[in-house]
Amino acid sequence: MPQYRVVAAIALVLFVFPNSASAQDSCALTTRYVRNGDTPPAPVHHVEFVFTGVRDEQVVLTVDELRVFEARLTTEDWSTEFSGATQCLMSGRYWINAKIGEAEGNLWFDISEETTIYLDQRGGVLSFNVWGPDAPGLD
Repeated sequence: MPQYRVVAAIALVLFVFPNSASAQDSCALTTRYVRNGDTPPAPVHHVEFVFTGVRDEQVVLTVDELRVFEARLTTEDWSTEFSGATQCLMSGRYWINAKIGEAEGNLWFDISEETTIYLDQRGGVLSFNVWGPDAPGLD
């Protein structure tokens, strides 16, 4: 009998929290070229968004008007400046909007290979630094 109670409890949690998808799931489902619910066209590429040098501020990342990441971040180890990260599976052209504190910026970008996008804010200006697998200095 206890086995059925555990299954029922799991089903209840899934029913109550149906929209608790990860950022990767959210990113993969919506682009300008793909209807909501469809999978992106092949090939799909791994894209990582890395926030650096954040000083205890609210961070919001939106891809094609879909909020995929929101958190209050800070930098624990200033030798690396790493504050936090999220990743998505993406294919095609995207409009990426990011906010770190009061700073906000937009990037329109075609995803055609594995990519890492570093985001930071200095003096109220948001910067995007885009790196692919063959970028100089990554050997």
